[in-house]
Amino acid sequence: MISSGPTSHFMNKSQLNVFKLKNFTINDDQNLLTIFETIRILSSICCVLGILGNLALIYIIFKTSFRHVSYGLLIGTVAFFDCIRLFSSIFYYFLFANVVPLNLFTKFIYIATDRYPIFVVNWCKVLMAIERLLTVRYWEHHTHLDWRSKHKRKQHRQFIILIVFILISALVSQYPYYFTQRYKSIEINYNYFMVVMKTNEKYLFGFIRFHENLFRIISLLILDTSLPIASILLVNILLLREIRRLPLSLQVKVKESIGILLFLTILSIAILPRAFLTFYICLKFDRNELFHKNYSILFYICLGFEYFNHAITGYACFLQSALLRSELKNMIWTRYIAPQMH
Repeated sequence: MISSGPTSHFMNKSQLNVFKLKNFTINDDQNLLTIFETIRILSSICCVLGILGNLALIYIIFKTSFRHVSYGLLIGTVAFFDCIRLFSSIFYYFLFANVVPLNLFTKFIYIATDRYPIFVVNWCKVLMAIERLLTVRYWEHHTHLDWRSKHKRKQHRQFIILIVFILISALVSQYPYYFTQRYKSIEINYNYFMVVMKTNEKYLFGFIRFHENLFRIISLLILDTSLPIASILLVNILLLREIRRLPLSLQVKVKESIGILLFLTILSIAILPRAFLTFYICLKFDRNELFHKNYSILFYICLGFEYFNHAITGYACFLQSALLRSELKNMIWTRYIAPQMH
């Protein structure tokens, strides 16, 4: 497992790898440092603004009738774990800057917060798509749908159970990450600007030797990213087909929520390249093999898109939903503006 964070450590000139491409010279380390510092600055701003936007969304949802709607509950869950992911990225930056020491406790925090939020967010987006599909199919036979109805209250309870199931499933799929005995060392590699977790090839899971690469394929590539994103795309295709069967008056009712879902789906696709890059780079580190630093540059660019994916949730919801915008304006007026006028 790897991650990235900020540092001011520059490479020694004797270590710089310079190669010629066509008629000009490219300095690998300088390019890597430039990309790294750019992503560090942009992602730090993105994380702070993202946490504020997601917290505002959570507050609005749980202070209004949105909390009684399954879709609102799912959006709130996604926003909450987006905040955790963004907070964890700031924590990684502190590790690189030596603001937070790299010891057993901070290693555990690093491990515990790295993959868990990604699993929960991606699978909750699958539930969001399923909930919209069920709602559209319900509207094909009914002209009115109220959250107070017996049907919606039953559905709300069912989705709460599904969210709890996802939280537990995330722990089950991620818990081998929490075994610190799996790692020979967890250190910062300033040559590639990454936190490197070198695995212990002799680690036994019970009485069986732990197969690190197989676990990464199942957890990192399939369960965390590829499977939920493929599921989101499939359900969205079914959803768009079902919407066409609705009368225009009912299509307007789901327009806002569908817009939010499609926007978040498109952004989720951007995390796939980083998952495969992470697998490749981990494989190289385990084998103590060198790899081209262009892979690191690509990794940081994909990482920036991933942070943006987690940071944009709150703002996307406010931009797409007139009701949420109205509730946000009301909160700002009553809490911060009106008291100052008296």
